[in-house]
Amino acid sequence: MISVLRNNIGVLCFSMEMSAKNMFQRMAAIEARVDLLEFRYMQEKPSAYNLDLAEMRERLDEKSRELCPLPLVVSTKPSVTTEYVLEETDRIRSGFKPDLVVIDHMQLMFSTGNVRGDYEKFTNISRTMKQIAVELDLPVILVSQTSRRNSADHRTELEVSDLRGSGAIEEDAATVFLIYVSGAERMGQCSSAMRGHGAAGWWRPRTPAVRT
Repeated sequence: MISVLRNNIGVLCFSMEMSAKNMFQRMAAIEARVDLLEFRYMQEKPSAYNLDLAEMRERLDEKSRELCPLPLVVSTKPSVTTEYVLEETDRIRSGFKPDLVVIDHMQLMFSTGNVRGDYEKFTNISRTMKQIAVELDLPVILVSQTSRRNSADHRTELEVSDLRGSGAIEEDAATVFLIYVSGAERMGQCSSAMRGHGAAGWWRPRTPAVRT
């Protein structure tokens, strides 16, 4: 999302778990390559880590200044419905031009109507969000949790079937990106399962994952 913002692409993010402040802090930490857990631990014992703390603060301050003017709007209402996403996006459009909508995450959304069980809920949300993307004429990224099956199998790699509500997601999504951490070096991995947009593939970032 940060690279999208740096290209002056307006992003509207519906964050149901994280406050706007926490999201900004994580983005700054990722850009500054600062481990926030380590940083907070050092702050508790500043005398032992004065030099490291000063360098981390400087990097965080620098990246925070860079991120501040980027075109990002965050909605933090918990457990939104698909109807709310449509109405709120239309309302925000009066003063801000979003080019991308991000919803974090699907499992925290409410489904309206008479639905029985998670399968019907996720199917309803997935289908409705696809219709909303067409109505808004905007790309929508719908973040999804994974099931615990891959953890039980001791796998780090993800498959589409590992997503909660995978059947509806695979059918409705134009592209499914699977992001996970793998290997002793804790490298981030991103694979894609694509429908009608070319072959599946994977990418490996050059830098290790940052704990936030």
